[in-house]
Amino acid sequence: MADRWWLFWRRSPPVPPAPRVVDHVFNVRRAERLLLAGLTTAQRREYPLGYFDVTGSRGGRYRIHTHSSVQNITQLSIRGDLEFCVGLPGVHHRQEVLYAQKILIEADEGRFLREAVPSVRRRRYQVTTPYQVW
Repeated sequence: MADRWWLFWRRSPPVPPAPRVVDHVFNVRRAERLLLAGLTTAQRREYPLGYFDVTGSRGGRYRIHTHSSVQNITQLSIRGDLEFCVGLPGVHHRQEVLYAQKILIEADEGRFLREAVPSVRRRRYQVTTPYQVW
């Protein structure tokens, strides 16, 4: 019997996942449901593409990219694109940050522009003319 100790080792029951991991997965799914419930129909169609467009309270157009929660807001304008970063205290999951950013832009665009940290971004595809000199 002493030479078969490994049989008992292999038959041990699997270890269940830690409660903190299960809670985290549950919270992320709940945050995802909250975000999707707060999006309009057009925004829900754009969400799987990795972004959704938001119109601010003053009429500005913004695109919130869903890949991260840092430097993920782009202001869409004719003059060029600006990227913004907004830090939100007390918000933990990426989906919660996206929803809070959407609410902030739609409810008070002026406060968003005061609190956001801008960074200039060049367009990926620039339209050029034969007479344009770089």
